[in-house]
Amino acid sequence: MEVSVQEASDQLQIQVADLQKKVESLRESLAQAAKPSLENATAEAPLASSLAPPPAPRRILWVDDNPTNNAFEVVRLKAEGIDTIEALNTEEAMQIAIAGRMPVAAVISDMGRRENGVYRAKAGLLLIKALRKASLQMPVFVYSSQKYIERTRDEVLQAGGNGATASPVELFEMVHTIIPAAA
Repeated sequence: MEVSVQEASDQLQIQVADLQKKVESLRESLAQAAKPSLENATAEAPLASSLAPPPAPRRILWVDDNPTNNAFEVVRLKAEGIDTIEALNTEEAMQIAIAGRMPVAAVISDMGRRENGVYRAKAGLLLIKALRKASLQMPVFVYSSQKYIERTRDEVLQAGGNGATASPVELFEMVHTIIPAAA
């Protein structure tokens, strides 16, 4: 039985998408069960829908010196109507973020990458620090190998990052806290 890499990738994408939907459904069920009923709730303040902030752009800045590592995840985001802008290093990412011509809802970065010909094991941390130093407050998630995540998760959070994971399912959950999944 022969299966092409593309067919295997397509099937894997379908399976992961199904799993993600089931996880999201379970989380929604749990959240609904935890909410007090509307009958018991008191009206606190009128809704100020006109004061609501504009919706976040459906765009992610993805920083990785080897973008093919994230092909599956990028395809999944695009299927959900979320565009990605790719940057190969911190300098390129900062130029995109500071220019603001294409606003992004969040940044996803790998941890270790080649920057200006030198391998930097904590390039993801350097990016978070550079974004925060430039007063850019968009959420930043580090998506890397399990070995990097286990060693650097606390550093990511201390530097101002919003999460770190090696799990694609967890990554999509993080992204969906910022950009709701397409219906």
